[in-house]
Amino acid sequence: ALEGDIMDSATEEALWPQIVNEALAREIVSLVKHMHRAQHVSVTMDPQTFAAIDTDQATWEQLSDRLLEGLSGSRCSYGYQDDFMGPDWVEVVSDDVTHLVSKRQGKLPVVPLPPMMKNNTEGEEEGQGGALKPGAYGSMLWLKNDSELKENSPALSELLTNLHALPHELNLRFPGGIRLCTAQPNSTMLLRMDSGCCQPERWDSGAIGSATDTGFELTCVYFLPPAGLAGDDNLKEGMSKEVTTAKE
Repeated sequence: ALEGDIMDSATEEALWPQIVNEALAREIVSLVKHMHRAQHVSVTMDPQTFAAIDTDQATWEQLSDRLLEGLSGSRCSYGYQDDFMGPDWVEVVSDDVTHLVSKRQGKLPVVPLPPMMKNNTEGEEEGQGGALKPGAYGSMLWLKNDSELKENSPALSELLTNLHALPHELNLRFPGGIRLCTAQPNSTMLLRMDSGCCQPERWDSGAIGSATDTGFELTCVYFLPPAGLAGDDNLKEGMSKEVTTAKE
């Protein structure tokens, strides 16, 4: 076989079932992903799921004009805002997150690595010298704004409430533009990035109607500083400069 010879019948008989099973498993996973993507797209096109503009949440005016200009721009299509909900919230939200993680002994499920990243030997990912190790993309926890979260983590619960109100405001302030759906339960992820972690480049969705259309229109990210640095003006100024540089 090393010299290019055809494998003998016994070897072929032993390997063929494994090859078929592997191919079938890959096809099933691909089919499930395709069906899930198609289902999500169809849900986002249902008018009953659209975030209404005649609700109280639509009038909260949480977003600055500068951020909205960034979202509507043809060059960058993103925006950022310092002190979302106000500077006093950073520390209390950070405390809630710390408490939430400590209840799980500091352990969160690691973000799964794609097979190609597990086998990466090129060392292209953020200076990695070989295959990425489990946890290289950080750890995560899906959050549900239920009664338990409201009772045990009130500041974090309030943050989710305000984030989930954004589709209503954006639909109101972009008339005839993007039509966002109401935020779904378990659609907010807490992501922890420890020292040495990295994130791959990605996009939310392809062009509307294309094979890569997932139905996602917008991602909102609320950044929390490392533990013990909440309220650090130098850190906040540094993050703002980094975002501004990336935008320019």
